[in-house]
Amino acid sequence: MGQELAKIEFTDEETKLIKDSIMPGATDAELRLFEAQCKSWGLSPFKKQIYAVKVTKKDPKSPYDKPRYYEVYDTWVGIEGIRSKSSDTGEYLGTTIPLFCGKDGVWTEAWLKSEYPMACKIGIKRKGFDEPLYRVRLWSECVKTDRHGQPTGQWPVRPCNMLEKCTEAACHRAAFPIETGGMYIEEEIDRGENIPVVVTENEATPTVTPKSAAVDVKLSVAVAKSEEVVNTTFADEKKPAVTDVDALKVMRNHMADELKLRGATGTKAIGDVLGGTYVAKKDWTLEHCKQIEQWAHENPVKQEKTEEEQHAELDKVAPRPVVHLDDPNTSIHEQFVSVGGDLAIFHSVCELPANKYQSLADGFSEVGPMELRKLNRYIGAIRSTEEE
Repeated sequence: MGQELAKIEFTDEETKLIKDSIMPGATDAELRLFEAQCKSWGLSPFKKQIYAVKVTKKDPKSPYDKPRYYEVYDTWVGIEGIRSKSSDTGEYLGTTIPLFCGKDGVWTEAWLKSEYPMACKIGIKRKGFDEPLYRVRLWSECVKTDRHGQPTGQWPVRPCNMLEKCTEAACHRAAFPIETGGMYIEEEIDRGENIPVVVTENEATPTVTPKSAAVDVKLSVAVAKSEEVVNTTFADEKKPAVTDVDALKVMRNHMADELKLRGATGTKAIGDVLGGTYVAKKDWTLEHCKQIEQWAHENPVKQEKTEEEQHAELDKVAPRPVVHLDDPNTSIHEQFVSVGGDLAIFHSVCELPANKYQSLADGFSEVGPMELRKLNRYIGAIRSTEEE
């Protein structure tokens, strides 16, 4: 029988603290909704179990060619909050040790490779279950990236920890659907950080412009209203209109991304791009941004090799062992199962979404030659390990 769930109540002082420190600028309706969700789930924002996070959403009534965005507070649950809800049932017995795998599909407890893990697998233990309930989450489905496809935030710094939390959260929702259903942690949700807010002087509500659209607009057009920005630095000029300041901030961030993408990140490298004199990003004027844009145009990013080219290059350096069939009539499906392959490993090795196929039979009947080749490599690698 489950334990009594925690009851959350807020004093007037705590409500004021939430509005001033946790949800600054929130409307009364947003504040009431957040407190209601805290009480409903029995989670405390002061214990870091639940968060109020400002997110960017698209206005469904805005024109297709001129989308409008707005910011609202959304409620997210921390991993500690989800663990707490499972623990309150009295049936939570912990989790298995997290396992990680790369493109080879081989699971390991400690991920020591320089590249990012491709998947994480965790099992959750519940009283009455004969065995742990496992869930697998793929890196490609969870990682947050910038507009260049590069991991951002804590993902490149703590990749295993971030992927592990996403996987564990999925496990709790599967094992305790009534208690944790609808609870998603920050690592699982895109908060729209790449969409900058631009406030116009004639609007009381902020209007948001997608970064992907803003950076593609010509620099001269984006700040055409501010001639002062073109000819002066921020240290000498009068404070421009809010729209001009925000537009220049977007361009600085965009140009910084272009430099980073091409490896020009040091003081000397940036100084060389700007004509021999280093200037800090916060002091870049429109002319500096134009210099970087011109340099980036003259130094295009090298295109990454296709997957087929990467496989071909890998075969030359360190070819994978091929599958040797004892029985020519044995299918690759049967071989895959014989070395312990299951549906989760199938999706991981083939680099497919975790729930794309409901059975191995469906998967093997639809995948193409590239996926079969990956499976062939995996089977050969497992057999070579067994022979050793």
